[in-house]
Amino acid sequence: MDNSKNRHTIWLTDEVWEQVKTHYQQDDCTAQNEFVEKALWFYIEHLGMKNTTAYLPEVFSATLDEKLKPIINRMGSLLFKNALEQNMQNHLLTMDLDMNEEDYFGLRECCIQEVEQTNGTITFEEVLGYGRWQW
Repeated sequence: MDNSKNRHTIWLTDEVWEQVKTHYQQDDCTAQNEFVEKALWFYIEHLGMKNTTAYLPEVFSATLDEKLKPIINRMGSLLFKNALEQNMQNHLLTMDLDMNEEDYFGLRECCIQEVEQTNGTITFEEVLGYGRWQW
C-alpha cells in the first residue's frame, strides 16, 4: 500500500464532523484526518467480510472469555475445595456407620426422590427433623 497521501474533498454533516473533533484524540489519533481514515478502513474491512455477522460474535466471545476467566477459575477452585470437604465427611461418616450396600442404595434412592421433589433446596435441618429413615 502506498503511504503517500493526497487531498480529497468529502462532504460531511456538521454533526458528524463535531463527533470527529470530539473523539479523534480518544482513539490516539494525532489528527482528525487520521481518525476519519481509520474509520473508513474499518468500514471497508467490515463490508469486505464474507459473513459480516461473524465479526461481532468473535469480538463478543473473546471479551466474555477474558472477563469470565477469573470467575471460572475461582468457581473451579471452590468446587474442588467443596469436593474435598465432602469426601472427608464421607470418610468420617463411614467410620461411624453400620450400613450395608442394600441400605446405602435404599438411602440413595430416597435422597434422589427428595432432591427432585424439593428441587435441591432440602437442608440438613429438614433431614434431621425426619428422624431415622426407613428405606
